[in-house]
Amino acid sequence: MTQLNLSPDLLASLTSIITPFNEEQFINKLYDDIDFIMTDLERSSNKYYCDDEDKITNLIALSLRMKGYDATEQTNSNGTVDLTIRDGQNRFTWLAEAKRGYNLNSVFEGLLQLITRYLKREQYAGLLIYHQKPGAMTFLKDWYTYLSSGNYQNYSKIKDRIDECNKCFKLSPVAYSMVPATNSNFFDFTAVKPNDGIVKVRCFIADLHFNPMDKSAGTNASLAKGQCKISITDICTQWETDGQIPNDINNFFQYLKNLHPEYFA
Repeated sequence: MTQLNLSPDLLASLTSIITPFNEEQFINKLYDDIDFIMTDLERSSNKYYCDDEDKITNLIALSLRMKGYDATEQTNSNGTVDLTIRDGQNRFTWLAEAKRGYNLNSVFEGLLQLITRYLKREQYAGLLIYHQKPGAMTFLKDWYTYLSSGNYQNYSKIKDRIDECNKCFKLSPVAYSMVPATNSNFFDFTAVKPNDGIVKVRCFIADLHFNPMDKSAGTNASLAKGQCKISITDICTQWETDGQIPNDINNFFQYLKNLHPEYFA
């Protein structure tokens, strides 16, 4: 019989994925692996700085499958869940929603989907934020404040359901277990599901901003188009979620023209 020549550390790692002793062990290992994958994504931000959520999430799912998880995307659970992760024996399930970090209210929409639509018996869940603008760490801290202080109540699209949202999110500060440190790329908090169950959510952020200032970047047509795409996405997100009409409509059309000159011939 052929024997695999695996180091004890690698064998222990694989064993914990295939047959984890308990859900907490499964979650801890999963979070370490997601952090590792997101770090790799950040080192390749020149390839993902203007991509949509589906493409980035697909890469994360593929990477987790290579590590031995049952990882799927766009899986049905009262709607289409961005990312579903199970252990090798399908005993434990972790669901996550993914959003690009252009606007706090738009990210909150993703969290609303996760907490109030997808989750039932799950005790752990995740929110993956792909940040393609400058200031990822500042955005994560602002997101923490948005949730922990109840600033989400100012979001106009939930004005008729504030009480329900408060039940889910407005908990004591103890429920927000860690203020993000200067270089931290995650924080944890506890939410209440509509069925009154408790779920522990980890918010990850990947810093995918890429806009170098060296000489070659100034003549890179692909990079220029990518930045136009980011600007358009940013403006449209603010417009859709906050009703914030573009301040300079001519500038907005210039971005469109630079990205799709064929429409302006």
